[in-house]
Amino acid sequence: MSRSSASFASLYDYLTRDSDFELDGYNLYSSPHDRNAIVDEFMKNADFLQRARGKNYLYHEIISLSKNNLPSQEQQKILQDLAQEYLSKRAGQHLAFTALHKDKEHMHIHLMISANEITGDKRIRFSKDSFASIQKDLENYLNERYPQLNPTEHYQKSKGDKKTPRKEQEMKSHNKKSSRKDELCETLRTVFEKATSEEYFKNTLKNRGMEFYVRGKTAGIVFEEKKYRLNTLGLQTEYNQFVNKLERIKNRKEKRAESKIDSRREQMNRTRTEKSTVKPQERKKE
Repeated sequence: MSRSSASFASLYDYLTRDSDFELDGYNLYSSPHDRNAIVDEFMKNADFLQRARGKNYLYHEIISLSKNNLPSQEQQKILQDLAQEYLSKRAGQHLAFTALHKDKEHMHIHLMISANEITGDKRIRFSKDSFASIQKDLENYLNERYPQLNPTEHYQKSKGDKKTPRKEQEMKSHNKKSSRKDELCETLRTVFEKATSEEYFKNTLKNRGMEFYVRGKTAGIVFEEKKYRLNTLGLQTEYNQFVNKLERIKNRKEKRAESKIDSRREQMNRTRTEKSTVKPQERKKE
């Protein structure tokens, strides 16, 4: 469920209205129990977005387990693990706040997710096929990792798995080049979406038999001894967004490092001040 207003405070209050819950944060500095600090982080991140009517500011999503007889503590651990796995695929660079509700018949966990990545100026939206793929991967993860639960197949036949029309299949069978480009485009889109560093990006492509190159303002891929320009593949925009994402991650890491240094300096100055204010008599007693 998406929300077209920055209603982080009201959603936080709604998720914490019950008496028995467990809170957690994802990419957040503040304690998940500090309401004002959490809301402030989400609001400041939303300020990077361009104001527009009807545009999303956040997503409210729910993960639940099918009916089972497992102890509540075990269910809680499974849900928390599923939430982390889901967020890593769905919102790796977004802010997220989670509230696990334990007092219901079916234990479930709520997620409040920012519409934009950290300091990002664009709203990130998934296509139906991409979102269906994430749901399918999460279900596979659940079935493989937790066999004590009844296996489910809710997302194994998603809309994204519709059969390709016969005419289109015939056209692609006669056009191997198009099929190869389709495969390249799909692979690159996935890597652009998941990679959080240049090293990870290049190593992932290398493992798939691809080599990335940049010549001046032209970027492309070498695959099976043939060069493909990103512009020709229609991926220049995705690549530019990927470069901007890496820059934001780099800036965030630098800010964190600076924050730690400032904190250490402040602690050292405080210690020196405390020592300098000790009275002579007190020093003698020591």
